[in-house]
Amino acid sequence: MDTNLKSTESKGTDVFKGAISWICSLLLLCGLTTGLLVLLFIALDPQLAGGLGEAFINLTYGEYPRWLPVAAISVILFVAALLALLFAFRKDRHDFENMLAAWLAKIWVEVKLLVIVAVVLVAILLDFGTTLGGMITPVVAVVFLYFLCLDIGKNRQFFRHNIVHSLLKALNSYRDLTGFEQRSLRRLLSTLAVIVGVLGVSAATFLSLLRVAQSPIRDFFLLGVVGFAAAGVIGSIFWYTLALKRDLRDWSVLLAQIAEMYGGNLNAVNHIPPTSNLYDCAMQLNMIRTGIQKAVEEGIKADRTKVELITNVSHDIKTPLTSIISYVELLKREPDLPPHVMDYIKTISQKADRLNHIVQDVFEVSKAATGNISLDLEDLDIGKLLQQTFGEMEEDLRQSTLAWRVEIPDTPMLVHADGQRLYRVFQNLIRNCDQYALEGSRVYVNLTAQPNPAGGGLFCALQKRPSACILWMEEPIERRGNMVQVPKEKLARLEPLFAGWEETLVWSVVQGCMGKAWADSLERPRAALLWVGDFLFLGGDAEAPVARALAGFLPRELANGVALAVPQNESWLRLLEEAHGKRGKPITRYAIRKEPGVFDPGKLRANLEKLPQGFTLEPIDERLYHALLELDWARDFCAQFGSWEEYAAHGCGFVAIKDGQVAAGASSYTWYRGGIEIEIDTKAEYRRQGLALCCASALLLHCLERGLYPSWDAATPISVALAEKLGYHFSHAYPCLEIAVPTQKEDLG
Repeated sequence: MDTNLKSTESKGTDVFKGAISWICSLLLLCGLTTGLLVLLFIALDPQLAGGLGEAFINLTYGEYPRWLPVAAISVILFVAALLALLFAFRKDRHDFENMLAAWLAKIWVEVKLLVIVAVVLVAILLDFGTTLGGMITPVVAVVFLYFLCLDIGKNRQFFRHNIVHSLLKALNSYRDLTGFEQRSLRRLLSTLAVIVGVLGVSAATFLSLLRVAQSPIRDFFLLGVVGFAAAGVIGSIFWYTLALKRDLRDWSVLLAQIAEMYGGNLNAVNHIPPTSNLYDCAMQLNMIRTGIQKAVEEGIKADRTKVELITNVSHDIKTPLTSIISYVELLKREPDLPPHVMDYIKTISQKADRLNHIVQDVFEVSKAATGNISLDLEDLDIGKLLQQTFGEMEEDLRQSTLAWRVEIPDTPMLVHADGQRLYRVFQNLIRNCDQYALEGSRVYVNLTAQPNPAGGGLFCALQKRPSACILWMEEPIERRGNMVQVPKEKLARLEPLFAGWEETLVWSVVQGCMGKAWADSLERPRAALLWVGDFLFLGGDAEAPVARALAGFLPRELANGVALAVPQNESWLRLLEEAHGKRGKPITRYAIRKEPGVFDPGKLRANLEKLPQGFTLEPIDERLYHALLELDWARDFCAQFGSWEEYAAHGCGFVAIKDGQVAAGASSYTWYRGGIEIEIDTKAEYRRQGLALCCASALLLHCLERGLYPSWDAATPISVALAEKLGYHFSHAYPCLEIAVPTQKEDLG
């Protein structure tokens, strides 16, 4: 993420203003050069100097054309306007020059030099062929000198970006390609080489035959050359098309196998021939199938062994325990036992029963851990269940030293759960509170229905002073029409819907790190909505029945805010625009390439030395974490993390401090396996001082040390320019919809 993630309006440089100011500076430069040339010509030409002196004398006597004052005033006003625009938008001009330099950096130095030489030669020819007297060449030379100074000053690798270096880099990139990519590239280049060769030979032969005297034989050979060229080109294209068709057919076979394996058929196998470009991939997929089968079998075997072990241990414990319980019952029936002996027997009986329950609990827990437990799920009133629990434990609680404050509303609160096991959960919580709380403590038991930080649910709190034990009771998975919320353990099933989407926020959700997801099905989803932070991502089949509901859905936590909905394609974008109407504002964001090896640690350390005087860089610790949450402009540095512990485990960041106040920062907006998404911002009064560059450099160095990839996504071209200073490369622009989220009183998803 870039500076001011939720604000899509440009708060910094306006590209249009920068371009206007830059054009003004260029016009003034050309005018100044022309003026200096005129003065030089006057100094070198006495006749011209005398003529100008005579004209000046005539001016003093009032002898001048009528248009001269108007022209002079117009020139003065024009220069004044240029100077005003130049200074009014000077900051925007600097950023525009940075963008211009970034564009020039992509051009080979040989091309630049050829363009300069060609344009200068044309200017010299124009000077010799016109009556301008050598004015064009110096002006052109000064303009090119300006561009060279701009290019060399902004791009430190001006001379390294040449054709030879690019070819060597391309060669290294070719070596890094997979075997399939190399073979496909060789086939394409071979086809192009054959076509170019056939056309070249045909053209040379055709031109040679044209020089021969006209005759029927010559015409016959000319026709043959044309036929040869046509046959060569068509044949090459036909051969390439057939080869591509074979690859597509093999791809279809592999995709079919993947679909079968995704559906649970691990016995699916492909039979790609060894001559195929995809043979290596096919064999690896077959080996993955074998590996998955082996892992599943080992997992089943381990689960079975665990259950058998616990079953055997439980049986071995219960066998003598049953005897103990039986003999205790016999002792209870013995007459004339002393009172203290009866107390002993009662204690033994209680402990034996307790041990019997523990053994049974261990057995049940083992079954639950291996997925072998059976739940008797039903709709029940959790309030009545809690009242029943307190009623059955009334005698124990009456003897307790704690003061119980129970508030259970009469309004039915239904949940879908196993009543027996939920009863035992409540019983254990109450018993633990009774056993381990300080004597004389007050225990508050409240049952309320309110939003859960992780989703909708009922809230039940057992609270004692000064500490608390809190329990969230999840409601059944919420459905809205055909739309269902996807639990964390099934998020991986959404990965095929978003395959190929190089967006780490998507990865954060489908990997179960952050955010939530909704889909049309938990088993075979066709379309899905991902939500993390202020972003919504829609992917899959936009023609699915649930697609329109997904496009119009907004999580309740977004109320009174702004959401950025990112569609996978044009079909999803149309659904979003239809669903949100005037609330949606189309905007453009800018994707940055994911290239782990592009960062230069030396350059990043050099950026740290540019930190302005009076500022210090500090890593975000627990104190700064809580302080940032109180700042409206800096909340997004940490707001997506639920606690300091979660941020410390998965996030990182640095802030620039001046006079004890946070001035700028770069931090983790979200995290995913192996990396973070960057959030960067600067307080308004501290902008344009290079603080964002320093904070981002510190964060990137920290990520490199930890083996994390810092992903970047830009909201403005200025953010793209900042990313490129750090070593990133621009990928492409993409559309999204900025949605003004309704308030809680309005219709929310």
